[in-house]
Amino acid sequence: MLNIGDYIVKAGEGVCRVDSTIMMKVPGDGPEVPYYLLVPVSDARIKVYLPVLEEYTEIRPVMSRSEAQIFVESVSRIEATEVRDEKQRESTYKDALRSCEPERIVGIIKHMSNRSLERQAQGKKNTAMDERYFAMAEKALYSEIGFALEKTDEEVRLLLNEVTAI
Repeated sequence: MLNIGDYIVKAGEGVCRVDSTIMMKVPGDGPEVPYYLLVPVSDARIKVYLPVLEEYTEIRPVMSRSEAQIFVESVSRIEATEVRDEKQRESTYKDALRSCEPERIVGIIKHMSNRSLERQAQGKKNTAMDERYFAMAEKALYSEIGFALEKTDEEVRLLLNEVTAI
């Protein structure tokens, strides 16, 4: 159960604060049920609603400062995700982002970076899909680490570049 004022990571939204609980009517003729109102720290104009009574795999607590520092030190040891089947590439990216697991997100960032270098060596551009998911993965990773370490996304990018080429 979440508490008002908690900070969590929500897949697709990044770091959010639990603002309140409200009663909302279920679509159709259903009864009113309690929902959490989440507000992303990156944009307070956005409102995200989660039913209180459901179990979620796409949310988790935000890393603490010490967890973020340990994680940053471990990034160089995380392997790039291997995507063997071109048809499964987007599914692999989506699954990693939905997992809310920073290690998996780093894995796909490293994969996409390696893939970009390979394509450049062949005189090819990155695909639009790779560009889109790369931006989403960076946002997810950098926003949480930045929140925990009180740094901007650019400062996080520089910090991670110091410990590894990602």
